[in-house]
Amino acid sequence: MFKRKKGKKKLRVVAYVRVSTKYESQQTSISAQIAMIKNFADEMGWELVEIYIDIESGAKSNREGIQKLMTDAKNKKFDVVVTKEFSRVSRNSAFSYEFYDVLIHNQIDLVALDGSVNTLEDNSMNLGLYVWLSENESVRTSRRIKAAYDTRVKLGRFDEAPFGYDLKDGRLYVSSDGSAEVVKQIFADYIAGKSFDGIARALYKEDVPTPAKRKGHQNAGEVWHGSSVRQILEREIYTGKLVAKKTSTISPTTTKRIVNDEEDWIVRENTHEAIISKEDFELVQQLIKARKRIRSQQTIHLFTGLLICANCGAGMHFKRDRYVCGYQNKYGKKACSENFRPIETKLIQAILDDLNSLYFSKVSQNSIEKLLDKQIENSQTKVNNDLENFNLKLTSLRKKKQKALELFLDDKIDQDSFNNLALTLNPQIDELVEKINLLEVEEENETTINVDELKQYIRQKLNPEQPLTELTPEILARFVKVIKVKADGQLEVHYRTSKPSAFYVSDNIKLTIPKTHPNKAYVEKHA
Repeated sequence: MFKRKKGKKKLRVVAYVRVSTKYESQQTSISAQIAMIKNFADEMGWELVEIYIDIESGAKSNREGIQKLMTDAKNKKFDVVVTKEFSRVSRNSAFSYEFYDVLIHNQIDLVALDGSVNTLEDNSMNLGLYVWLSENESVRTSRRIKAAYDTRVKLGRFDEAPFGYDLKDGRLYVSSDGSAEVVKQIFADYIAGKSFDGIARALYKEDVPTPAKRKGHQNAGEVWHGSSVRQILEREIYTGKLVAKKTSTISPTTTKRIVNDEEDWIVRENTHEAIISKEDFELVQQLIKARKRIRSQQTIHLFTGLLICANCGAGMHFKRDRYVCGYQNKYGKKACSENFRPIETKLIQAILDDLNSLYFSKVSQNSIEKLLDKQIENSQTKVNNDLENFNLKLTSLRKKKQKALELFLDDKIDQDSFNNLALTLNPQIDELVEKINLLEVEEENETTINVDELKQYIRQKLNPEQPLTELTPEILARFVKVIKVKADGQLEVHYRTSKPSAFYVSDNIKLTIPKTHPNKAYVEKHA
């Protein structure tokens, strides 16, 4: 039997109720908890002044209801907190003690109707035990939920539908409400050169419902944000692929997440119909990485993010009518004096001419396909030749080092002679090992435009029998990965028609060096 608190005519009581999810069955639990606490307050002759409700895991401490309760407690707005059981308040030991301390320091009592805690009766000696039990139950529940989730994922089942899809019986289906077309447009616009924010502004202007608005979320905004656009562009789910468990929480009592090792991911191919081709998705991921180099205050032009100074490796920025080395532009000629500044109009014409000579100079589709296949074959041959040459050189250097070691061990050379030889050979060995590793890793892991997809793109959207007359951001994104600008005006264009470890490099483009070139004397001397 609970006792009334002495010295008070009528205690002000608040109720705290919590469930973990929004499922209908748990909504009934909320009503039941409230009714139980109201009846208890009436029996005790107390005044129920407030009800705090949370629909969230008790392992989390940043719940809106419990935080509001603690703030009101510090302002002494009530005398007693009543809850069904202590686990409703918290399943996190650190937060449990924090919550309890706030009540004690403000002379507020806590009553759990399951008898676990009742400070009116001085019954708090077992608080630590109930805190421990609550947190351990949270851990066990978390494990059960994760195991059930893993099973559903491995079966290709989903719990919610991303923008562009509908969910039925755990399966995803392309939505017919127009959202799937919006996803396609977002990818097409980004490939065509639009920024995240630019795409978001266009969607808002066209009154396209946001993902939250489409789901019917309360207080969902109507304004699209660049971050929402980027999330869509980076979701591999639009290719028909399920990728889960990329991240996980450290424990049930924290929201902090860690990135899991790739071998721990759950990956399922073709679990649902794709909205975006794998080739376009991979292209967009490459473009996102490439465009990270662009400073936010830098004006975007046709070749922004594609041009690189071959001398220092810095990106090139548009200035007036041409592109300049970003490093020199920021730090002066001392930082990078040996560079060339291509005029944009001439650069456009040079790339157009090269693209036409490779793909569009009144050649048949059959010729185009043979040319593409030949370029890939040549590129792969170059990779294989480079690997073979590097490995031969590495073997030779290691033999020299081994021979020197044998001579030293046989007392035929002294310690200093061996050390000097090792100092000469070790950097060469390390350099070759690094080159071999780079070639092997890039060949194995890098993604590129699928050649069949590129052939199809040429046939469907371009006329291979007529030369290109306009260079658009989409054409550049489809065909060109990077352009290195050399000091002598030579352009090294890396096309996306071969493996990334050995992009086809055009060696036929050279721009005329203008008389006003800042390094004309250097260029003429070394050309």
